[in-house]
Amino acid sequence: MKPFKNQITMYEDESVEGFVFRLAHINYIPTNFMRIEKLKRKFDKEQISIYFKAIETLSEAKIVEENLLHEWSKDYFTLPDWNRGQYSRFCPECLLNRAYHRMNWGLSFTTHCKIHQVYLLENCICCNKRINIQEIVSDQCFVCKKELTNFIASSILEVQNYLNLDEYYATSFYSIFLTYKEYLKFFRRVVYILGTRYLKLSIWEKEKYYFRNNGYLEDITQLCELNKIVYSIFEAWPSEAVNFLIKNCDIGIGYYWLENELFYIISKLKNENLRKMLRNSIHRDYGWINSDKSILERLIGHEEREFDRMYVRVSDLKFVMPKHKFYELELNLNEFEVKQHSWTKRLYLLKSSFKNKYLLSL
Repeated sequence: MKPFKNQITMYEDESVEGFVFRLAHINYIPTNFMRIEKLKRKFDKEQISIYFKAIETLSEAKIVEENLLHEWSKDYFTLPDWNRGQYSRFCPECLLNRAYHRMNWGLSFTTHCKIHQVYLLENCICCNKRINIQEIVSDQCFVCKKELTNFIASSILEVQNYLNLDEYYATSFYSIFLTYKEYLKFFRRVVYILGTRYLKLSIWEKEKYYFRNNGYLEDITQLCELNKIVYSIFEAWPSEAVNFLIKNCDIGIGYYWLENELFYIISKLKNENLRKMLRNSIHRDYGWINSDKSILERLIGHEEREFDRMYVRVSDLKFVMPKHKFYELELNLNEFEVKQHSWTKRLYLLKSSFKNKYLLSL
C-alpha cells in the first residue's frame, strides 16, 4: 500500500470518517477503492489498529484517534441510524470557512455552533434528505445537488454555554469520579427524564426511543433548551434541581415528593460514591423543609445557587475520599480557598482548587 499523491493534514477537531472522505475526494478516488477495510458494527481494538494504520499509510498524516465516531456510536452518542448512513448535522458558515467535517457535529447532544451561534442543520433545505458526512465534505446534497454552504441556519438569540460540555467537565467536580463518557451518559439520561417525566414532551414513539437511547430529538431548538436546563442543574446541584421542580411541578404534596423526585434523578448515576454525595446534599439542605414555598425560595436563592455552583461542602467529602485523606484535608484547610455560608455557617471549598490539589496528591 503506497501513499496517495495528493496529501492533506487532519484538523484537530476533524472526524476520522470525514478525513477519509476528504482524502478520497482530493485524490478523485471513490472511498470503496481506497483499500481501507470498513469497520463493522461490532469491532475490536485490533480492527481499529488496522484501520488507523491503513489511513496513516495512505495519508502520511497523524490521526486523532479520539475523533473516531464509530467509537462514539458504540455508546449511542451519534445520531440515529449512524452506522447505516453516517448522518450528521453541520454548520454552513463553518463549511464556508473550511470544508471538513467537525467531529462534534456527529454527536446527538451537539445542537448549535458555538462560533457562529446558529442551530446546526441536519436535512437538506430543498429536498429534506438527511445529510451524511460524505455530502458535508463534498459540500453538496447528492439528491438535489444544492451546495450546503448556501444554506442559511437559524440564529440563537442568547449565547449557549452548555455546548462546551468537555470544557465544563474538565474543570468540574464530576471529573474526579466520572469519565467523560460516563458524565455524558448521565447528562443524556437526565435530559430524557426532564423531557418526558416533567415537561411531558409530545413526541411519537420512535422518536421517544431515539430520545432515550441517543439523546436525540428532531426539534433541535427543543433539545437545545433541554440541554441548557440540565447544564444549569449539573452546575449547581441541588439548588437548581429544586428550582426546576418548583417551577414545573406541583409541590403541594410536600417535601417527601420533592425528595423522591431528586432521588429518582440521582438513581440513574452508576458511580456509588458520587451518588452518596449528591443524596447527602439533599438530606442535609432539604430534609427539614415541607411545602412552605417561602423556605424553599430562600434555599434556592441567589446565594445558595452561587455556593452550589462554585463550592463543595467540606463535610460532603467524607463520602468520596479515603478516610485518611479526609482527615488530612481537615488538618490542612489553610491550603484551600475556604468560604463560610453567611446564614448556614457551613464551610465550603472552592471546587476547582480542591480538584487540582487533590488529584496532585494521589
